[in-house]
Amino acid sequence: MYLYDKMAKLHTEIPDRLKKELEMMSEIHNVPQRLIVVTALREKIEKDSPKAVESLTSDT
Repeated sequence: MYLYDKMAKLHTEIPDRLKKELEMMSEIHNVPQRLIVVTALREKIEKDSPKAVESLTSDT
């Protein structure tokens, strides 16, 4: 599975409240929403489980 597919799957797992906050932040600060989502995902993954980082970077 490609990294993009894995990130898209993770994006669907983000709570709706967080999605709304990310959308508001991207509008207020004129930051691309993709960058904010990737940053939020990275922080969530690093906090929740380091093994998830390994699965994202694997080639399988």
